[in-house]
Amino acid sequence: MWMRILSFLLGTSFMITSAFALEERVNIYTRFAAGDNTIIMVNMMIKQLNKKYEGVYDFRVNIIPGSGGESADQRAILDANAGINTLVVGSISNFAINPIVYDSKINRDIEFIPVELAHRLPNAIMVNPDSNINTVDDLVKHIRNKNKAYSGNTLQATSPILLDSIFRTHYGLNNVESVKYKAPPEVAKSVLINEVDYSILNPIDTTGLKLLAISFPQRDAYFPNIPTGIESGMPDFNYASSMMFYVPKASLKFVATIRQELHQACLDSYGIDMVKTLKITPICNNDETFLWKEITRERLLALKHKDSLK
Repeated sequence: MWMRILSFLLGTSFMITSAFALEERVNIYTRFAAGDNTIIMVNMMIKQLNKKYEGVYDFRVNIIPGSGGESADQRAILDANAGINTLVVGSISNFAINPIVYDSKINRDIEFIPVELAHRLPNAIMVNPDSNINTVDDLVKHIRNKNKAYSGNTLQATSPILLDSIFRTHYGLNNVESVKYKAPPEVAKSVLINEVDYSILNPIDTTGLKLLAISFPQRDAYFPNIPTGIESGMPDFNYASSMMFYVPKASLKFVATIRQELHQACLDSYGIDMVKTLKITPICNNDETFLWKEITRERLLALKHKDSLK
């Protein structure tokens, strides 16, 4: 009798252990901070994936700050090479701008494959709301009338650094010094207290400033009264912050399994009320040819301004 009970308990224990053993951990690395719009959307997608793959995969976001995504990329490569299912949430900037700014040792074209472009966020030239500066031309005149002017930015976001370079180069502004801050809210504060003359950042992250030009090829639906950089006379001022999932090549087999579900989670997320409030432009494109074209297009723009980025 006792042998039967023991046998039953051991068998039940084995079945429970086996069930849990089937749930493989999936590490998702990113440099975006908790509370960032991108992370809010990613968490919505991860919630859907965990529901879809309950008992099979356990998707977890790991925030690894440092070097604009370089640290997160390095951890992702190590995990993938160790046989751990791995994804990265970064941006096209990680491929196009960061290798120039940080002198990266990672060849992302070899180490990673892009798998889903999820959304784009514009950046904008912004000034103090109480200033008499109302257009890009006004800002240019303001800067030229000073011995030295200051722009505020942060290495947390490298695409605005490229756009600032494009702005200065286009107008031949050689008297601007860039002041680096830890995070976008500090940059916004520096503009509000006139510590710097202007900044270029994501306008969704920095409320209360006056927007002069936005870095989309067409006017943004959320900021319809703000002219584009192209309308303001700067053809190259067209670089958005593009959030993308990419994967170390060692995790390609895993991604092939979840690729369509990842894409569907992206599409479904834009129907969630919390995501609707983020004012982000949805893309949800997982065509690899399209993704590489986008990376190449933005990389060429970064290389054109390579000297001023360093």
